[in-house]
Amino acid sequence: MNKYKLTPIDTQKPDWKFSTHSDIVEVVAVSESRARELASARFLKMSEPNGSAQETGSIPWKDVDLVSCELIASNVNEEEEQFL
Repeated sequence: MNKYKLTPIDTQKPDWKFSTHSDIVEVVAVSESRARELASARFLKMSEPNGSAQETGSIPWKDVDLVSCELIASNVNEEEEQFL
C-alpha cells in the first residue's frame, strides 16, 4: 500500500458543490487512481430533488485540474485502504 495526499487546487470551481469535503486528505491505497476513487466515494454529496432541473457536474476528486495527488510514502505497513 501507498500513502497519498490529495490537495484541492481551486475549491471555488462549481464541481466542489458535489463534494461534502474540500480540504486536504491523506489516503492509504494501492494507487493514485484508487486513492482518488476512495475520496470520490467518501465525499460524494447526494443531491436532493427539489422539483427543478437537477444540477449537472461531477465530484472533483478524480479531476487532476481540481485536486493534486502526491505520493508521500510507499510500502506503507497497512493491510487495508483507509483515510488518515
